[in-house]
Amino acid sequence: MNSNILHVIYVISILSFIVIRVAFHRKAKIARRDVELKESKLNMAIRAILGLGYVAALVVFAIAPGLFDWAAFMLPVWVRWIGAVITIASVLLIWWVQWALDVQFDTTLHTQADHQLITHGPYRWVRHPMYSALFLMGLGWLLLTANWFIGAPLMIGIVIVVLMRVENEEAVLIDLFGDDYRNYMKHTGRFLPLLLAKD
Repeated sequence: MNSNILHVIYVISILSFIVIRVAFHRKAKIARRDVELKESKLNMAIRAILGLGYVAALVVFAIAPGLFDWAAFMLPVWVRWIGAVITIASVLLIWWVQWALDVQFDTTLHTQADHQLITHGPYRWVRHPMYSALFLMGLGWLLLTANWFIGAPLMIGIVIVVLMRVENEEAVLIDLFGDDYRNYMKHTGRFLPLLLAKD
């Protein structure tokens, strides 16, 4: 019974994640003008292929979880319920981040006409809350499903993206906003609120 409820929570979370991302991506694509990409097309292509493949696997797990029994591991039910709470919190956080970004959202590093420095919503305290939210989602899925293939790739992928991209992302924003962004950096943490951050 617990496993069925936990799987339903997973299914709702993956569907919610897909709907949120697609809706905001579509809204941003319609509104964007004069976009200038700030990363290579090779990086974008690799990330798109790996990302779409992973999302496809997540959807297959929602429909036929037995196909992924090879990656299952044992966890106490109470730990899986902690994973459910983390998963729900991460979906809400992702929605909040997307709402704050609004039409500036994209999975690619870019600038656009009338680009704005976002400092409301979670960006009031954290400069890169999307990475934090996605890492949290991976952790939630890992514990919720007790399946390393469902959660671990997202967590590892976010760490790799952060290592490869965040310095460049902040350099682009400093170039775009100058002292406004430098001052913003002084009052925010990179991935966690400043009181918790160690950067």
